[in-house]
Amino acid sequence: MTHAEKDRLITTLQDAFDLARENQALKETITRKDAEITRLRAAQPPTSDPPRDIRSMMAKIKEAGKTD
Repeated sequence: MTHAEKDRLITTLQDAFDLARENQALKETITRKDAEITRLRAAQPPTSDPPRDIRSMMAKIKEAGKTD
């Protein structure tokens, strides 16, 4: 193996290790962001209206419509 080939191999290995470190950092960032998204979703109020008690609503409407 020539000196130039060794230099290229060393450079390639250094690049591979740099990419592996960057990949690990990105994985950690994604994990943190996923946890943050989960936390924010859990803290959000429900998007739909809660179910309403129809009978109590009808009783209120009837009561409001009564005249003495």
